[in-house]
Amino acid sequence: MSGLNRRAAMLPGLLIAGALGVSGTALGADEAYDCTLNATSILNFNLNTTAPLSGTFRGNEAATPATRTKTPPQNFFTCGIVAGENDPVPFSGTGTVTGSGTNLHPTGTFRLGFDPVAGTAYAQSASLSLLGSSTATATSLIDNFGASAFCATNPSCQVPLSLTFDLPIGDAQITSVLATQTGGATGTLTPNGPDSWTFNIPATFDVTPTVIFQGAPLDAGTQTVPAVLTGTVTRAGAGVVVSATFAINVDQSDATPVPLPETPFSLAGLPVCNGLNILLTATINSTHIVFGSTATLAADGVRVACPCDFGGNGTVGVDDLFAYLDAWFVQFGTSGANLSADFDDSGDVSVADLFAFLDCWFAAFGGTCAP
Repeated sequence: MSGLNRRAAMLPGLLIAGALGVSGTALGADEAYDCTLNATSILNFNLNTTAPLSGTFRGNEAATPATRTKTPPQNFFTCGIVAGENDPVPFSGTGTVTGSGTNLHPTGTFRLGFDPVAGTAYAQSASLSLLGSSTATATSLIDNFGASAFCATNPSCQVPLSLTFDLPIGDAQITSVLATQTGGATGTLTPNGPDSWTFNIPATFDVTPTVIFQGAPLDAGTQTVPAVLTGTVTRAGAGVVVSATFAINVDQSDATPVPLPETPFSLAGLPVCNGLNILLTATINSTHIVFGSTATLAADGVRVACPCDFGGNGTVGVDDLFAYLDAWFVQFGTSGANLSADFDDSGDVSVADLFAFLDCWFAAFGGTCAP
């Protein structure tokens, strides 16, 4: 049976269901607003990253002073006399990146809906850049930098035994922390005065922090974490004003090796080999990122045109019902992001979506959607 025939055959039954008052989900309820964070939103965070790594270093002959390295066997007392030698020296250690940020301004959008009669609220499609346009700076070093025996020139340096020390390697950059809501989330709504309510909505987010360490990203992947959006929503003319608190804590690891580019360093201020210029080549063996943030979010919301104006022409009519049915028949039983027939934003298309759409459609039929 074609989509047109299927929807026509179902229409009488659907009208009966609507007349009997089939109840939908929160998505088809009273009001929905697309909200955008404003500049008064504030976020604080702490980040700690550890990354075991190994590789080699050798003298940097292009630096001033030019340095060469040698490894045993050799005569340590004549180290550097033979021209042209510049051996790679094995090393291992743990890269650490530690940073924090205060009074950052996150950016992003989310949809907030609420039904004062039912006492429910929902959030969906939240997409937040927790650092906003900021790039945070973090201190980085190689902890327990352990190198085998070697010697070097310029300055002359003999290390007949393995040694371990901490090697500061400058700053790392925290370039972004993205948080994207997964599926829909429904919570409670409580009166808080005239045209004002308090909401509490548990949700889940995919969080992806990006740290740049020596020119390479320390990517621990994306982790799905729980969060609670709680605060107040107040009607303001045709829109709303939202004030909310929000916390996200990430603890994630990735075992994918990451090669770092060859990078020059000067071993300055160290008890051994002070002033030695080297070129360091390393591979990060794994990454562990711990990121904790708390935020006070302020947002302005614009009333959403009726969700059941499926055709987007500003009115709710039979054409919207047919358009939705076409999408629902094609997508029924499927799962994924951004499915047009996933009306309750649950991540899959089911009978619940059809009832939610009908609940909205019967309530708004023949009307003009709010701007």
